[in-house]
Amino acid sequence: MYYITKAGLAMIEEILTEHHKRGPKFLDAEISAWASEIEDSLDEQGPDGAYLEIKAADAISGHTETHKIFLTGYDWKADE
Repeated sequence: MYYITKAGLAMIEEILTEHHKRGPKFLDAEISAWASEIEDSLDEQGPDGAYLEIKAADAISGHTETHKIFLTGYDWKADE
């Protein structure tokens, strides 16, 4: 089971701040929700699922954007 590390949460926050129309106005709970979606994707796809997608309507660029979460942003934890 994959989980997002503290470094990963910081990456998500930085990506959203720089690329999402809401900028730095995300609450910790909202960043955690993004992290949870990435964890689900990682569990389904492995490291290929380590990305954050911002829909075109929400992206500053006006285009759908995909941002990689680097290896330091997640880790593996065995089910107990």
